[in-house]
Amino acid sequence: MKVDRKNEWYTTISKPELIREVARALGRDYTIKDVQTVYRAIENKVKEYLESQDEITIRLAKGFYISSTIKEPRSYNLYGKTITPIPKKWITARVTRDYNMKKNAEYNAK
Repeated sequence: MKVDRKNEWYTTISKPELIREVARALGRDYTIKDVQTVYRAIENKVKEYLESQDEITIRLAKGFYISSTIKEPRSYNLYGKTITPIPKKWITARVTRDYNMKKNAEYNAK
C-alpha cells in the first residue's frame, strides 16, 4: 500500500503481503501456511524473550535488532513530597549504523 505524506511516497508492506512474497520466493516446496507457521513461531518466541527478561537484545537479521532495557525514573517533588515512579521496561527496534551506511552508499551509487 502506498501512502502520500506531504507529497512524499513510501511503501508499507503488511504482514500478509510479506508472508505471501516469502512463500513465492521459496518456490513450490513451501506454501503460505508453512511460512505463516514459521512467522508466528518467530513472533511468539521474540515476545516470549522480551517478556521473560528485563535486559535483552534479539538480533532478527543482519543489521536489525530489538532490545529491551529497564529505565530508572528520576524522582521529582510534588507538593513537598518526593515521588519516585516505578521503573519501566523500554523496548526499541533499531537498524545498525553499518547497515544503514552500507545501504545509503548503495543508494547513492545508483
